[in-house]
Amino acid sequence: MFKKIALITLLIFTSKTYSQGCSDAGMCSVGSMRSGEIDTSKFKFTLSYQYGVGEQNVNIHNTSFEISGRINQRSSIQFKLPFISTHGNLGNISALGDPTLVYTRQMNEHGKVKLNTNLGLKFPLGSTRAGSVSMTSLSSTFAPNLPMPYQTGLGTFDLLLGADIKYKSYVFALGFQLPLIQNNGNSFDTSYVTEASPAKKYFSSSKLIRKPDLVARFDKGFVLNSKFRLQAGFVGIYHLAADQTVINGQTKEIENSDGLTLNFSSGLEYNASKYLAVKLNFATPLMVRKVRPDGLTRHYVIGIDLKYTFY
Repeated sequence: MFKKIALITLLIFTSKTYSQGCSDAGMCSVGSMRSGEIDTSKFKFTLSYQYGVGEQNVNIHNTSFEISGRINQRSSIQFKLPFISTHGNLGNISALGDPTLVYTRQMNEHGKVKLNTNLGLKFPLGSTRAGSVSMTSLSSTFAPNLPMPYQTGLGTFDLLLGADIKYKSYVFALGFQLPLIQNNGNSFDTSYVTEASPAKKYFSSSKLIRKPDLVARFDKGFVLNSKFRLQAGFVGIYHLAADQTVINGQTKEIENSDGLTLNFSSGLEYNASKYLAVKLNFATPLMVRKVRPDGLTRHYVIGIDLKYTFY
């Protein structure tokens, strides 16, 4: 079994496809959505680092601080704040990302079946208007912002709704991310750049209006011994409608920006003690949307989590 998982991981890792980065949109890793378990500790502090390769090989470094803990025996709350640095052939940006706040409630258990619900918000703190593209067309002096792969936020205030079921070592989660307020001020439009500019290869995202996501996650856990635990599974993200841009006051639908993205995800956790755990993470795509103007494209993502728990 483990040889098969390793082989699949290797084959996917060496593929040339791209994916919507799940953690960036904010839904599939909040609350109990990633583990099927409610946090029953007094407090848990998690410091995470992720490295991903995005659209046109933009390097994306995501360092996040997370604090979570119980309110009572059946409910907990989680706050997560990322700091993102992007580096590519058009420029470099470093700024805070979009924080999330999530409330998780454990429902009644039925034997070995556990059911949790999640309610949260994602706040548009990250940048969408940073930087500028220098190689504009000769007929215009307008310098648009860097495209969305360089930006640290999505520019939307989102409602997060989710539920997950855990049976033994299996977890199935279903989530919905709904943008309530659109405030993306990005001005990048490929019509403003010359054909010779490398910016021409990016997707236009002028005043991007982002549509909702439906997220489904399936995971299987493997207990290797008392210290090590392996997790592997799949994350599907269905973008329910085509995104839109606003150019010269005209709203235009972005064709082929809706549809399904399917990711393979895995993690290896080491419990150093009762209080301290370290987890290595890896994710990469199997199926992608054709057009991804929101900048969430990832060729692969690798990361590490450091978790310290107060009981």
